[in-house]
Amino acid sequence: MAFRQWTLSLPSKLRWVVVKDAKLLRAVERCLTKAIFRFQRRRAKQLGVVGKPKSGAVCFTQLFNGHLALQPHSHLLVAEGVWSGGTFVPLPPPEQEELEAVLKRLLQRLRRLLAPRRHVGPRQ
Repeated sequence: MAFRQWTLSLPSKLRWVVVKDAKLLRAVERCLTKAIFRFQRRRAKQLGVVGKPKSGAVCFTQLFNGHLALQPHSHLLVAEGVWSGGTFVPLPPPEQEELEAVLKRLLQRLRRLLAPRRHVGPRQ
């Protein structure tokens, strides 16, 4: 079974916001996961998978980058396929246009989630 790593890093203006609010950080992770799972289910249906395909992933978040600067980012390790009726169905790697569509959907969700908080940051 193959896996694909998806990584989400937030812009600097939002980093303090999510670090101070663990529930918000988890909500950002859920947005990422839902956008990817939605893409996989749609793709599986296009390839003829019947029933209700299920995706699987493991997510972990790092709060700092390699230079120990604050940079919360999520890594999502996603199975490169879906489970349907107890059987794993591999999916082909996403095309560039599909990746862009997942990103567009994710950004729409994140804008709604983070809009009330986007100007909050550390005191200067």
